Amino acid sequence: MEETAEMTTGTVTFEKFLPSVYDMLLQKKFQPASEDQLIKAFHALDKTSRGSLTREELEGYLTGCGEPFATEEVEEMIAAGLDGQTAELDYKIFVKNMVPL
Repeated sequence: MEETAEMTTGTVTFEKFLPSVYDMLLQKKFQPASEDQLIKAFHALDKTSRGSLTREELEGYLTGCGEPFATEEVEEMIAAGLDGQTAELDYKIFVKNMVPL
């Protein structure tokens, strides 16, 4: 009965979703985003095309769009990439420092 409900509603229960995603991750079926893809994603958020995001912009995107990040996660990302002099995140430098070679 549950499978029929999933087929008609287009929804999947979390109990079915989690093991499937876990298996895909363990089998490395999905490659992580490339440096270029990540930079393009940040650029799409950079409304002024200046190559950086302010702390407020970054916090807004991380907590107000999609599944929000926890405050601690946001603070870790900001601490890892925010320039102390400009108080902005230069996303090209941030991505280069975060993507493994």
